[in-house]
Amino acid sequence: MENKLTILTTTYNRPDKLERLFNSLEKQSNKKFCWWIVNDGSTRSYKEIENVITQKNCEFEVHFFKKSNGGKHRALNFIIPKVTTEYTMIIDDDDYLVADAVETVLWYSDNYLTEDNNLKSIIFERAKNDEITPMSPLPQNIDFGQRFQYIVQNRINGDFTDVFLTKALKEFRLPEFAGENFISEGPLYFFFSQKYESVFIKKIVSVGDYNAGGLSSNVHRLMAQNIKGSMYELKLFLSVPTPLYYRIKKGLLYGYLMKKNKKNMLKSIVNAPSKLTSLLTPFGYVVGYFKN
Repeated sequence: MENKLTILTTTYNRPDKLERLFNSLEKQSNKKFCWWIVNDGSTRSYKEIENVITQKNCEFEVHFFKKSNGGKHRALNFIIPKVTTEYTMIIDDDDYLVADAVETVLWYSDNYLTEDNNLKSIIFERAKNDEITPMSPLPQNIDFGQRFQYIVQNRINGDFTDVFLTKALKEFRLPEFAGENFISEGPLYFFFSQKYESVFIKKIVSVGDYNAGGLSSNVHRLMAQNIKGSMYELKLFLSVPTPLYYRIKKGLLYGYLMKKNKKNMLKSIVNAPSKLTSLLTPFGYVVGYFKN
């Protein structure tokens, strides 16, 4: 049976989270996929969960990879070039799939992601832990657009499950900054959107609320600790026309990050990436002062 989909999961020091995801993969109605797990230099042992997985007679392929710790973005840069299947889906170690997820992903991918059009990714909904409520509801009807611009213009906040045509995904890498272990996947979506369009499907394929200790729940703290990557993102996202609400949001975030990094406020105002950001910087400092 030829695999058409690779499910990528990066993991760091959370071996206990993988079993739930593994169990959901075993329940898939369609087994035409492989699961690649990238251990990002964890200090905790994964032997127990690896044994549980390898001792099962799985109907799908499972491969383990290990690399030195460098953050999720480096793990993705490491593993994506190795993918050989037609489609790629990224699933966090603390998420899991609904029973017909692979079947749904493959049906829509086969029908929309082709070489002869500019549609190269599909965005599905991700549910909260009740498996019913989407974290970020999409429109009732199937829609099309450039991912970054679509999300911003429609004021959609939250996480989704993205499926890519692998050949297109391989054209992009997440930026890496020396001494830093975090940058969001935002730059990947940004550059992907500059070249390709996506399909937005109102259908839940994955489940996973924000967990304490996860990247999503700690994103502002991580951004403050990895300031070079954060500034790169901010300047990138403000380099194209966006709605006023979005520019205000990023302007406040800039001031917040400068405050958390103990930067001089006057210098931060002068060096801000836009005039609006300069005006909002003092208010961001106030947020940073009160927010732990």
